Amino acid sequence: MGFVLSLICSSNIDSNFQDRHHLMFPSKTIYTDGIRSGVMSSFGFGQVGGTALVIHPRYLFGTLEPTFYEEYKKHNRGRALQSYKAMSDMMIKNSLVKIKEHPPYTLENEREVLLNSMARVKYDVKTSEYSFKGKFPDEVPLDLRNLEVASLALTSNIGNNVIGVGVDQGNRDFFN
Repeated sequence: MGFVLSLICSSNIDSNFQDRHHLMFPSKTIYTDGIRSGVMSSFGFGQVGGTALVIHPRYLFGTLEPTFYEEYKKHNRGRALQSYKAMSDMMIKNSLVKIKEHPPYTLENEREVLLNSMARVKYDVKTSEYSFKGKFPDEVPLDLRNLEVASLALTSNIGNNVIGVGVDQGNRDFFN
């Protein structure tokens, strides 16, 4: 069974965009065998905008080296077990929502926490609360282990079979 991609688009596309072969303005439902990736961009009211890049996990995890992927699976399994245990405890104790009495920062480090985008809380097992402890990081740590693989995947032209960018489900004439 295929997925259904339903898009509502304007019927009066600007004439400047009509000759663009890599843009698609569908006005009816498209039936597919699955969606592999997509980009959605929105520019909203008050000059607030956002862009979302969605990639099927098969392609995302396919860029990882096998040893890194196996390590990821092990950590992911551990997080899933911790989550299951926490949810079970909450259900048994009838405490699905824990009302917080205070923020995770003190009055002394409130300014430093709120102005540092890299500030992260740590879980304290003794108090069962999150709080800021230790020194705050000054810069973003970079992990460049997959840079070469990702660059190759994004720049390779596998057999010159690249058809286009965006919604790519066949020839343009197919949709007319």
